[in-house]
Amino acid sequence: MELQTIIMCGLGVLLAIVGFILKQLWGDIRENKDNSGKLKGKIELVDQKLNQSLESSQHVSNLKFKQLNEKLDTMCNDIKEDIHDIITEIKGMRNILPERDSNGRFKKRDDGNT
Repeated sequence: MELQTIIMCGLGVLLAIVGFILKQLWGDIRENKDNSGKLKGKIELVDQKLNQSLESSQHVSNLKFKQLNEKLDTMCNDIKEDIHDIITEIKGMRNILPERDSNGRFKKRDDGNT
């Protein structure tokens, strides 16, 4: 009987050790599962903030691009007006300048000016 008692006590101790290990594993698994859920929530929150920041940056960039485009249009229109004014002025100057002949010499005018 003594041998059976020792074997039963040994098996009881082994079962207790295995039970303790299984309990620890179960607790660790549950804790890791909870932590992974929390981390997933944090990751989603960071992702949402990143998307909002990106959308905000795109909106600001689009507004700046629109403003630059409007300024460029205004500048182009101003340059076109300036070129038109210069061309008109040059056309007016042609009437003032004497004409040249085929050799590049100034022709004499009827009014006596060269």
